[in-house]
Amino acid sequence: MIVFITFGYQVNTNNIYLDYAASTPVSEKVLEKMLPFFTNHFGNSSSATHQHGWYANGAIKRARKQVAKAINCEESEIIFTSGATEGINQAIRAIYQLYHKKGNHIVVSKTEHKAVLDTVRDLKKKKVNWRKIFFSPILFHLYIPF
Repeated sequence: MIVFITFGYQVNTNNIYLDYAASTPVSEKVLEKMLPFFTNHFGNSSSATHQHGWYANGAIKRARKQVAKAINCEESEIIFTSGATEGINQAIRAIYQLYHKKGNHIVVSKTEHKAVLDTVRDLKKKKVNWRKIFFSPILFHLYIPF
């Protein structure tokens, strides 16, 4: 039996964890490949002035290549982020930058992840050319004309 201790509380491992969208256990294969980067090769992949950065950057490039091959896309289309909130924020802002001159609306579900709603509302606050926010009671969508 595995027992997790967090902040002095024992987690009951007999329960079923249903929030795999938020956090999942790490595969043994992934852990084995990642362990050296948590212990010996922990350089900043953006630091191009020393061997620790070069090594980490090479690993990121290899990982990007493997992912691109696995999902049949270009390496330049793979962007690694630190987590869901950063990825969501980055994706929505990029989509806005690419398409804000081509249309005048964005539709997101009213029940979207908080990071989606927060990013959309932040763009609205910064006056990105949206006129209003409309919550549809029937479609359960957040409609934001811009």
